[in-house]
Amino acid sequence: MDKIKSYIEQTNDTTSNLRDSNDINIVLQKYEDDLREHSNEVRNLKKKIKTRDDRIEELEYDLNDANDTIYELEDKVSKLEETLNYFKELWNKFIKFLQDKFFSSNKYDDFINDLYEEEILDDNEIDIIQNNKNIDKSDDFER
Repeated sequence: MDKIKSYIEQTNDTTSNLRDSNDINIVLQKYEDDLREHSNEVRNLKKKIKTRDDRIEELEYDLNDANDTIYELEDKVSKLEETLNYFKELWNKFIKFLQDKFFSSNKYDDFINDLYEEEILDDNEIDIIQNNKNIDKSDDFER
């Protein structure tokens, strides 16, 4: 009977060890599955990072290109401003010349009429010339 009792205990121990071993196998299998899933996630995240890095590089290139265009346009605007200022000054000199010549005597009336008829000067421009001529010269320093 002791032999049977000993055999039963040994069988219980073996069964218990098998269960423990089976539990360990289940845990190991779960760990391997988790590890595989984690490796897949890491691979997918690396792909996303690479895609974003490529996109950032592309956007940086576009930004540099846009900045180059802005610098070129700023340079053109600066040159246009210089040209505009030149023509403003030229126009002011021309107006001053017209004021001094045309409205100092009547001998230029035919010339003024020709400019008007050829639509080189209009009523507004003639008024500007006349009004500027009639403004007190001391106002020039205040402007």
